[in-house]
Amino acid sequence: MKKLVLTLGVVAGLAGTTFAQGYITVTGTQQSSTNTAAVLSGAYTGGAAGGTVTASGQAVNSAFLLEVLTAVSPNSTALFGNATLGGWLDTGIAGGNNGFAGRLVAGSGLQANNAPTGSSQSWLVVSWSANLGNWATVSAELANGSFSTPGYVGWSLVGSLAAGAAPPSPSPSLTGAGNPIPTGWSMLAVPVPEPATIALAGLGGLSLLALRRKK
Repeated sequence: MKKLVLTLGVVAGLAGTTFAQGYITVTGTQQSSTNTAAVLSGAYTGGAAGGTVTASGQAVNSAFLLEVLTAVSPNSTALFGNATLGGWLDTGIAGGNNGFAGRLVAGSGLQANNAPTGSSQSWLVVSWSANLGNWATVSAELANGSFSTPGYVGWSLVGSLAAGAAPPSPSPSLTGAGNPIPTGWSMLAVPVPEPATIALAGLGGLSLLALRRKK
């Protein structure tokens, strides 16, 4: 009986180690954007200290947000108009820009959903201008391929990382020089429907409503 209890305890311990959610660190170093038309110096996409203003007049050091995604086998990094977002899953790790131009952080020792401890998988960081809303809103509009509000969205290169054990064990770093996602990335203006398109959609909805009333 004692042997059975001991065996079950060992199995339970192994299962806990295998399926426990892992921890990572998400900080960043200043990087230069390759997109001169949309340099957002308040976000990790960067520019030199002091930065510039975007083509649309987006203020330097405005608010930007991020969400960290992960997947065992992502099928795409083309997120615009992709109903499944390429198979990427939300880790629940969020962050934003701090006071340094070109820098975006989430923090250290962060628990990542959908990332078992010690299991190497792919990671992607999505960032956007805060005026677009929270991740629930942005992810839905990304999947739809159209945004209701003008703004900026971008995402990193794909990095490969095995999430670490819970603190005080040191958590592996995802972003920054020498880490799986070593460089910054560009943000681009999101596609917003033209007013005429919105008007036509509204008229279409009204006509369907009228038809339903007639029936």
